[in-house]
Amino acid sequence: MTEVATWAGHRDAQDPWGFASFDVDPGRPGGMTRIEVTFYRTSPSTTAAAVPVDRFVLQRPRSDSEDVEREREREAAAVG
Repeated sequence: MTEVATWAGHRDAQDPWGFASFDVDPGRPGGMTRIEVTFYRTSPSTTAAAVPVDRFVLQRPRSDSEDVEREREREAAAVG
């Protein structure tokens, strides 16, 4: 069965084995959260070294960003 996978960015028929590692930086309150993803090609072996073949970063505002902004507005209103 062949799946029509328009979402698949790459298929490596020569080396179909691999894994991804995720380095997470949760950031500071009100800031950004970052996840750096590295995809490694591996062979079906326990002795071969993994080779990094792709790397990308996912980034977005933390979910508490709105809370921090509201608190700043409250503080400014209390002072002014």
